Amino acid sequence: MLTFFITMKLEFNSTFKLYSFITLLALGLTLLIGPLLPDWFAKYKADITEDTRSIPNPNIFYHDFDHDGFSEMAALKYQKDIDESALKVYAYNGGLIDQWNFKERWMQRSIIFGDYDHDGHDEAYVFTRNRDSLFLYAIDPEKPAKFVLWRAFIVKSLNHIKHWDLRPIAGILFDSDEDGYKDLIFNVMAGASVFPRRFFVFSIQKKRMLYRSPISTAFLANPMKVDLEKQRTKILIQGSVALNNGDRNYALNDHKAWLTVFTPKLEFAFPPIPFKGRNTNLRAFPFNDHNKNIICLINYGNKELIYSDLMLYDWQGNLLKRKELHGQNWELFQETNPYYRKIYLLNKTQNILYQLKSNLTFDWQQKYHGHVTCIVSTLFDIDGDFQKEWIVKSGEKLLIYKNNMHDLCNINIPHIFWENINFSLKKNGTRPPELSVQTGKYKYLIRYHYNSLFPFFYFSRFLIFIFLFIVVWAIVSFYNFLTGSNTILNALLHNPDRGLMIIKDNGNILYLNHTVIDQFNLPTTTYKGKSIFKFFPDSHSLKKIFHNILDSSTELNQDISLQTQFVNLKGRIFSRPINVLFGYTYGYFVEINDYSKPVADDRLKVWSKTVQKMAHDIKAPLSSININMMTLNLKLADMAPEAHQIVEPELKLIVNEINRVKERTINFLKFTNLEKPRLDWVSVHELFLQTLDLFKSYSKESLEIKLEIADDVDRIYVDAQQIKMALQAIIENAIDAMRAEGIIEINVSKINPPDKQFREYVEIDIADTGPGIPEKIKEKIFEPYFTTKKEGTGMGMPIAKKIITEHRGEISVYSSQNFSTVIKILLPIGNIVAKNQRHYS
Repeated sequence: MLTFFITMKLEFNSTFKLYSFITLLALGLTLLIGPLLPDWFAKYKADITEDTRSIPNPNIFYHDFDHDGFSEMAALKYQKDIDESALKVYAYNGGLIDQWNFKERWMQRSIIFGDYDHDGHDEAYVFTRNRDSLFLYAIDPEKPAKFVLWRAFIVKSLNHIKHWDLRPIAGILFDSDEDGYKDLIFNVMAGASVFPRRFFVFSIQKKRMLYRSPISTAFLANPMKVDLEKQRTKILIQGSVALNNGDRNYALNDHKAWLTVFTPKLEFAFPPIPFKGRNTNLRAFPFNDHNKNIICLINYGNKELIYSDLMLYDWQGNLLKRKELHGQNWELFQETNPYYRKIYLLNKTQNILYQLKSNLTFDWQQKYHGHVTCIVSTLFDIDGDFQKEWIVKSGEKLLIYKNNMHDLCNINIPHIFWENINFSLKKNGTRPPELSVQTGKYKYLIRYHYNSLFPFFYFSRFLIFIFLFIVVWAIVSFYNFLTGSNTILNALLHNPDRGLMIIKDNGNILYLNHTVIDQFNLPTTTYKGKSIFKFFPDSHSLKKIFHNILDSSTELNQDISLQTQFVNLKGRIFSRPINVLFGYTYGYFVEINDYSKPVADDRLKVWSKTVQKMAHDIKAPLSSININMMTLNLKLADMAPEAHQIVEPELKLIVNEINRVKERTINFLKFTNLEKPRLDWVSVHELFLQTLDLFKSYSKESLEIKLEIADDVDRIYVDAQQIKMALQAIIENAIDAMRAEGIIEINVSKINPPDKQFREYVEIDIADTGPGIPEKIKEKIFEPYFTTKKEGTGMGMPIAKKIITEHRGEISVYSSQNFSTVIKILLPIGNIVAKNQRHYS
């Protein structure tokens, strides 16, 4: 009983390990392939439409000028070889509202929308420039008769500046002088040319400049209006960077990054706060309830510093708190929600997003996959759910995240150029809006929406898992099948006259040969899958032996004696479990040796047909699996190109291994399909000349084959085709051993060996000048499939031995390492035994 439970435990453990391996491998492949498949089941989906309208080098901006829920389109035409640029405004239905040609060249991405007079209709404020002057145009599409309201001069460059490299202008509208009309505040920032770098407040109502910031060389960007308690208004400059290309003598210079806050009249709210270091950059936002404080992130440009600073200031410029951050690859940004503004901190090195509390601690953190380069925008509610999505740059890809980096949507936009990318939102009334993305000359509209297939996401992954589980299980099962088949093949080669079969652990038959059918007088009907207890004779002793086989986890060797009306068997039965991966018992190999009958003369025919049938049975699933693997390869290449690149080497390896097994099966069929020799008298000279004629292509300078036939050798009674096949295999082996360089000597003579009752034999000695055969290898050269060549089949010498043996001859090898090799063949000249056998068969 104890042995039984131990056996059951071992069997359970091996089965559990095997199926755990299959499950884990299928699960791993699912997790690997799943993310690489097309995102058909993602929670959110993006439909991309390319705008193919022909507008020469335009910048497209969608804006709802009349606030009716439908966006008009402003197209700013710009041609590099022509100084003149133009603005066209189209209605929602595509009709042209009006257009205007500027006298100067329009500055790219320098357009500001706003309603300065509170009439419910927005205007567009466009900046243009010529070689040395900057201008501002006010445009109102609701007044076609007076489309361009006015043009104003803003600033002039210094005379000695040849290249005026102004950056895109950003601005906001608010009532700076408290006259009831909004004024335009904007920054003008030059690059290497430095001047000007100032902020301006322009009165739209009065059409004149109201205020200018102090002259400086500091590089400041993006003014932001902040409403504080007691109706105070401040202008927070959100960004600054130390470029180190301006004059140090200015109190506010670009050799430092600055935290800067202005009053509405562009006076300093407090002295700007400097941060040293070339390429040091600063990012600032209002923070806490009612914009109580200012939060700043400083990434230092000094390579020796391995940290960044997170700082909290009040609106008087007092430092309240400082937090040191490890590394310099951080980004601070603000969620632009109309009801609340949350501050987020992004660690681009570790791919972690943090939400900040008022005391600079982290409210929560989330690690995400992939490399996020930067947060491009948080300005747009793309799907119309009153929550703004995050547009994220990841390498060269565009991503849309929803609700704090959850629910990723991957946007595959072709021809994306980040240097000139432009975003705007096209409102479509009651229908969801569309995100307009312009990159270079390519224009796209993206409709971002909930994916109706998302509820089937986990079910799809489950189906992928099931499919991969079946594929892995089929491969493992095929491996197990090959292992069992290899056991049978080896047994057939060494013991062709014995009964052989494989049974599963539940007693069902997987394979048995014709010898077993003859031994037990079994019906010739289909046996596969049938129980041995029902298919074999109903005998208590036989059932007991079968039970012993199935209950044993080790080899079993015992006598068998069975006498019934139709069966008279007395012999020995041997069995052993066929263990494969993780000790899993695939089945049991059973060999039955019957001592009660003499070996029949036609034993070769029996086992040969058995092996041929089994080899054919192997070829059928091999061909089917090969076709299915090729189909799988093509489907993966079509459905998931990225997954296909990862999995393709393994698929090719599987196909190559299947083809290798198939080739070995074909070679084995050649071995078993050899018929009995068709004997006839053959001229020895013609036999060898025809054989050597096959090797004429080899160079006579590097390879020489010498043939010497004794004068008393004339004819021999053999099957000429089979003997030529055997000689060809032996000579090819010799040539391969010498690498086609050396001498092969063939001597043919007649002998009368005493141990053969002095009968006449032809002795054939084939000697080469090769490296010889080591002792260990020499013992195996006649074993099927044994080869030392990379592309050898290992069937040449076994076939040669089989042919010589069938002619009642002998073949032997004399060799040692570093000495020549001699293959000696003895063939009876008259072949009396074979002749008689042929006569009576």
